[in-house]
Amino acid sequence: LALGSVAVAIHFLPFLDGGGQAVTYLGTEALAVAAVIGSLLLRRPERRLGWALFGAGMLSVTLGDAVWYWLTTVADVSPATSLADVFYIAEYPLLIGGVLLLVRARPDKETVLDTLIITTAAFMVVLEFVVQPSLDGYTGSTLDLAVMLSYPIADVALLAVALRALLATDLHSRWLAMLLGGVVAVVLADVLNLRLSLMDVSVDISPLDALWLMSMVMWAAAVSHPAAGTEMPNRGEDWTSRNTARRLLLTGALLLPPASLVLQAFLGEATGTPVSLAAWGVIAVLVMLRTDTAISAARRSERALRSTGDRLALAARAGSVGIWDFDPVADCLAWDDQMLGLYGIGREEFSCTYESWQARLLP
Repeated sequence: LALGSVAVAIHFLPFLDGGGQAVTYLGTEALAVAAVIGSLLLRRPERRLGWALFGAGMLSVTLGDAVWYWLTTVADVSPATSLADVFYIAEYPLLIGGVLLLVRARPDKETVLDTLIITTAAFMVVLEFVVQPSLDGYTGSTLDLAVMLSYPIADVALLAVALRALLATDLHSRWLAMLLGGVVAVVLADVLNLRLSLMDVSVDISPLDALWLMSMVMWAAAVSHPAAGTEMPNRGEDWTSRNTARRLLLTGALLLPPASLVLQAFLGEATGTPVSLAAWGVIAVLVMLRTDTAISAARRSERALRSTGDRLALAARAGSVGIWDFDPVADCLAWDDQMLGLYGIGREEFSCTYESWQARLLP
């Protein structure tokens, strides 16, 4: 992480020209890819196929950047769509497959529905505030537009997989936190870059380069982490059971569509209203399914608890065993019917105190 951060800082030094920036950018990516390959060959971590897919995705990005820098620096052309996009788009299925293999969580319905709710809200924000406002003045070709729009769709798919891994695993694993942090960084950078591209805004050194490079650095640090060789995410107790993170995520997803409508009404705009309404409808259906799932789970737990209690009571009756519970602080002694039968007294005769039991002992 320290080495990668230094390399990223060097890329933004003011005295570097375009060629120097290309060298530092590609050099940082090559360093990250080399760290992944070296870790796979030397340390042989668990679930190597998942890490190999991640390394292949990082290599695909590096090749895409090499093609792009050759076109813009050597050939002095800046095409909207080029061979670089092939490598960039190939990155996403590789990263998605890597996350799925590294975090093989149980396919529970609750986590899947929560992921769909949050992802639907995120996709609504991308369409409404990034893509749609920029399409009105767009004059490029259909192919260029299709390629540009494929990025947010792929980003949302990658974000959905990362969210599901986040909701289903324990983030005490530092390598997993770095892995998912890199995913969030690249998705954020891609969305912002799409917005700038559709607005025809360009800068000499994009601040988004820091996000793209740091995502590569975090992925390299994740696979290089010592725990990545042996430690797997623990499904026993997920991170949402100890705080309100999942509730905050779901509440934010539910409030995004109406908040969007309120914002558009305040600004006097209505271009994104159908998107907000459609997203709100999809989220409402998902919430109903999620509620039904939660109720069904609660009923199953209640039936299992009742069944366990019935079996315990049956075993106690069959063995003539009385069950009692005593709270010494409150001086409260609770007896079941079997205990009362063993002592030959009625419930109205027992005052539920220690002295009441002691008084019935033989001297």
